[in-house]
Amino acid sequence: MPDPTISVSVRCCGWLRSFSQTLPQNQRRALLYDAKAMRKRESTLTPTQKFSLSLWFENHPLLKKDYGARQAFYAMYDAPDRRETEQRWQDWERMLDPELVPAFGRFRKTVRNWAPYIFSYFDHRITNAATESANNLIRIANRLGCGYSFPVIRAKIVFEPHAAQVKRIVFEPRPKQDWARATAMRYMTTVKADENEFTILSQGVNAVELLRLIEAGEWR
Repeated sequence: MPDPTISVSVRCCGWLRSFSQTLPQNQRRALLYDAKAMRKRESTLTPTQKFSLSLWFENHPLLKKDYGARQAFYAMYDAPDRRETEQRWQDWERMLDPELVPAFGRFRKTVRNWAPYIFSYFDHRITNAATESANNLIRIANRLGCGYSFPVIRAKIVFEPHAAQVKRIVFEPRPKQDWARATAMRYMTTVKADENEFTILSQGVNAVELLRLIEAGEWR
């Protein structure tokens, strides 16, 4: 493929991990339970998750700042174009709380080094995330099967019967019968053949259904 466009996705990492190391064992377990909610967008939180986060933020103000910085970064993906996104990134860096600068240091360096490829996403709105997810699920299935050769696992993926596409029926006209000759030969005198015959053509494997089978552990 000549002159391909490279697009890279990045995950916002901040103070959460280092903060967890400062907590007692029981609170660390509780934070582990709520960590998923802290990485979500605020608009997607459930009422229970919002209440849990409010308790954490009340007791740990810096954690609230960390969460706010994450939400501000996620808001970049709502920008209408690449130019606006790059401007939001510059504003994000400039407005980052000084207490959080060390925690976000590695993340900021990653974005700076890969900026052309990260921001190219906003030109096309496409990444290879779905492909990488499928590859990861196939690796898991391969490991569960104690290892397959490439031709075998390729055949299992491509020809998985339970993930096959809805089949298409193609009707073909049946050749006309020579009824006079059939009658003379005492063949087909009482049973009339169907006017049409059909052929079932496979349209291949449905990738969405295949991923569902692998995730559910039903892939064989």
